[in-house]
Amino acid sequence: YNGSSQATTYNFAVDGYHFVTVAQVGASGSVVRVFVDGLVVLTTTAAADRTTNQIIIGGDGNLGIGAMPGYVDDIRFTKGVCRYTGTFTPPTAAFPNQ
Repeated sequence: YNGSSQATTYNFAVDGYHFVTVAQVGASGSVVRVFVDGLVVLTTTAAADRTTNQIIIGGDGNLGIGAMPGYVDDIRFTKGVCRYTGTFTPPTAAFPNQ
């Protein structure tokens, strides 16, 4: 966001399905959390306006870390609602078309 990045190390099990979520949390949306399979793996403060920045999924976006060696399916963006704020149980079925 705003020309910067945040990183964390997470060792994904090979050949498995993982539920990854990024959420802006709080009244001002200044806290950003990354979840993997329902567990918080990164929490950071983001004071910058993220409404005009590009979103990169599965690529490095010139960050020099290389592309993700896997597949992405069922991407969901929700504006105005924070679906996850803390540890949760990931869904076991596809999201309904809404």
